[in-house]
Amino acid sequence: GMVPLAPQAAFDPADLFSPEQVSSSPLFEAYRVLRTNLSLADRSPTRTPLIVVTSSREAEGKTTTTSGLAASLALNEQRVLLIDCALRRGSLSRLLKAKGRPGLTDALSGRALARCIVPTPVKGLDLLPSGSSHPNPAEILGRVGLVDIVESLRADYDWIFCDAPPALAVADAAIVCRVADSAIVVVGANLTPAGAIRATLKQLAAVHAPVRGLILNRVDLERDAHHFRYYYAGHYTDYSGRRKDGRARAPR
Repeated sequence: GMVPLAPQAAFDPADLFSPEQVSSSPLFEAYRVLRTNLSLADRSPTRTPLIVVTSSREAEGKTTTTSGLAASLALNEQRVLLIDCALRRGSLSRLLKAKGRPGLTDALSGRALARCIVPTPVKGLDLLPSGSSHPNPAEILGRVGLVDIVESLRADYDWIFCDAPPALAVADAAIVCRVADSAIVVVGANLTPAGAIRATLKQLAAVHAPVRGLILNRVDLERDAHHFRYYYAGHYTDYSGRRKDGRARAPR
């Protein structure tokens, strides 16, 4: 799938968790397309899929993409859980103002799982924060207890997303992939070198990660219109709200 570049002045990632904001956001249409692609491609209808989202490096929009996709599924009346597996930075926990609250590391250390889950402003969407800081994130993620936690959570949700660190930066993403049904790699458009993408896919393949596909993020539709606008615009309009013939779309 593909997510277009959002004007920086008009976009706040926290808006993805505001139902009032997303209902009128052209950008959110891209997440609805991703939701459709992912739902139709799900090969395990009787099992709650756990999807690890990673990238090659920082600043490719991985956390924002994960949030938008999860919120889109929740707004479609699905029960969704976000797990912040980026224990070193906790970007998702910061975005949802849950940094420092009990979370994944605490559950892996024996704390009751129910006390670690935090509701979000979106109905049907919960968060398992990164939790208390740990000196060795890779070590705690490698504990056998992670498998038990995941299996327990599958009974309560329709979808589970793990926001993992960049695959080339640390081993955490590869470790989490051992409990995943699918892995998705977010790629920053006109940002990530092709060699880094190949290295990421090679590293994930080495640990037998079930890579489902890639999401091209922050696509500049004005600059790259000849590549993307026709394919993703639908029948009449693209994500910028303009018709294919260049005229502005009539207001509803």
